[in-house]
Amino acid sequence: MISIVIPFINKGLPATINLLASLQKQTVPHEIIFSGTASPSTIAFLKAQPYAKVIINTSEDTSYGANVNLGVEAAKFPNLIIMNNDVVVPSN
Repeated sequence: MISIVIPFINKGLPATINLLASLQKQTVPHEIIFSGTASPSTIAFLKAQPYAKVIINTSEDTSYGANVNLGVEAAKFPNLIIMNNDVVVPSN
């Protein structure tokens, strides 16, 4: 099992949608953890995704490193991947 930590800012939703579509095709068991600052509509979108397991919405703008650390702290599995939201993952 793998924990995928995706730090994000609200402005990256179109890229995040592409990333989620590529991750949905993966067969390796994983959880997806989002951490960062987002609008209520972005949070609602992420919560509606069945494969987005943990969503950490910070109340103020935080740095990339702080968002990574929040996601790592929430991870359930020892195998971690830190992934930018503009990545598209090839099939398996």
